[in-house]
Amino acid sequence: MVSGFLISPYDHDSIFSGLAIEICRTLPPDERVRRCVHPDDQPAYRAEVEAARHEGRAYNVAYRLLRPDGAVLHLEETAEPWHDPATGTRRLVGFIDDVTPRAAARVELERLC
Repeated sequence: MVSGFLISPYDHDSIFSGLAIEICRTLPPDERVRRCVHPDDQPAYRAEVEAARHEGRAYNVAYRLLRPDGAVLHLEETAEPWHDPATGTRRLVGFIDDVTPRAAARVELERLC
């Protein structure tokens, strides 16, 4: 299980930094989402993050992340805007949690029921 603390510029440049997934850290934000977030999850991910950013509110979004080795991680990301009035700095502060074991257990439970 991988978890990561998220502190990123307000445009979520380093959204994957706590996950030690190098390719996702080094790409520009739009390319990072296109290459790292599962294609089926991209519309909802983008919509939630952008809405929260524009509205200045917290968000929570679940999505799948594609690793370069082909593995798929199930992640839950929670962040809220933070603003330093002294410097004008805007950041997202939050947490990314790998819930892959929970997702696998849910699939297994559904299979058994």
